[in-house]
Amino acid sequence: MTSILIFDFSSAYVNGFKLQEGNKGALSPSLGLAWVVKNDKYSQKGGFNYLKIRLSGGIMNIDLPNTSNFRLYENSLTQGSNFSWFDGVRSNRETRITRAANSGLTFEKVHNLNLGAEGYFLNRSLLVDANIFTTRNSGQVVQRNIYPGLVSDFVPYENYNATGYSGAELGMIWSKPLGELTMDLGVNFMYAASNIVKTDELWENEYQMRQGRPADAIFALEADGLFADETEIQNSPVQAFGQVRPGDIKYKDQNGDGVINQNDEIQIGNSQPRFSYGLHTTLRYKKLSLFALGNGQSGADRFFNNQYFWVQG
Repeated sequence: MTSILIFDFSSAYVNGFKLQEGNKGALSPSLGLAWVVKNDKYSQKGGFNYLKIRLSGGIMNIDLPNTSNFRLYENSLTQGSNFSWFDGVRSNRETRITRAANSGLTFEKVHNLNLGAEGYFLNRSLLVDANIFTTRNSGQVVQRNIYPGLVSDFVPYENYNATGYSGAELGMIWSKPLGELTMDLGVNFMYAASNIVKTDELWENEYQMRQGRPADAIFALEADGLFADETEIQNSPVQAFGQVRPGDIKYKDQNGDGVINQNDEIQIGNSQPRFSYGLHTTLRYKKLSLFALGNGQSGADRFFNNQYFWVQG
């Protein structure tokens, strides 16, 4: 069979019921292309039986998923304390604005792009499916830190933050008939990582910045051994979070100010696994079948801080 090209376009017009009139509608298009390089569907012989290369992408508009407040684009009002006039004869309760309006608030956007290939090889006994993907979530709604303190809570919500995700995956299935017994053996691997592309943040030190780091980065104090005795405690930076005794963890003073506090927290790990992998097999004999599945993950860090891990006595 000669090679063929496949084209697919789809779109949806979404309605944002959490947005202001004029910003409620948006088009979410997607496009897919595929090239079937070879397809010998009538032949089970040969080392190269089928191959398709595909490329797809799309833009999704999401209606402010991170909040249950349906009117973030408006001023937020609340009742304050009473005030009086006319020598106290008359009084009323004040109405205060606690959040500024933003009539330009719009959808958060998700941009997806995927490049993949699938093929049958070795007399159609081996199936291989591989993908490379990237996703960017942009226009995430936040209250920014660029305003001076005199503004207080009078800060609007804006489309600002952006987070990226990327990775690759590979799956393979080997099928082999053994007389009346048929065996399928499959393996799959996936690597996925995230990156904070843009975020509104204010920190005193460069090592505290979240932008450019993984979205699942874990920030905490860095351990620097244990306190041996009271003399070492007295000669070490002050532990601002509480009293320490010999045997307690000693933490590193990252900024050199002589005090251990939240300003000394650095990235010590990430909470989501980077690698996922699995193995599955199916055995078929007449009308009986046996299926087994195993999977695992790696590349993540966890805190063990409940009572089971505490040192008692």
